[in-house]
Amino acid sequence: MNGVVSLLDPAATAQIHALWAEMQAAHGIDAVARRVPWPHVSYHIAPRYDPITLEAGLRALARETGPLDIQATGLGIFTGPTPVLYLAVTRSPALSALHARAWTACNAAAQDPSPLYAPNVWVPHITLAHHDVTPANLPRLFADLGGRDFAWTIRLSAFTALFKTDDVYQPAIHAPFGAA
Repeated sequence: MNGVVSLLDPAATAQIHALWAEMQAAHGIDAVARRVPWPHVSYHIAPRYDPITLEAGLRALARETGPLDIQATGLGIFTGPTPVLYLAVTRSPALSALHARAWTACNAAAQDPSPLYAPNVWVPHITLAHHDVTPANLPRLFADLGGRDFAWTIRLSAFTALFKTDDVYQPAIHAPFGAA
């Protein structure tokens, strides 16, 4: 899957990188840090995008968008055979509106978009651990992180398309908010 995201501001990025380093040292969990080394909030994912249509849509939308502060609130878990540990993000009216506009712009360029990111079901979050998290190691990981204060304010200031190359995601399109 490829995706359209907003990368986190430098302070939040440093905090997430520190958490990833700690999880790797204490639990051997590092799949997200290796595969998607860009802490972010995702708006849309799909196996393929038409890059020209996507870039045009993201740049047009970014021109009409100002920086947005979001609020992280604590840890969350998407359950399943390979659980996802994430930092929950409050779904404010402003963030929901931005996501809905991004969803529409991205769908124009996407092939088979994931329905999990559709506006009516989207759960804004910042992935901390996935792929090497299991029901067996999740309790220890959650116990280590669960008592911390994750009430962070994070500034989002651009759209970025992350495309998978050799099992690592790389920024391919960057559209700063408010750029002409």
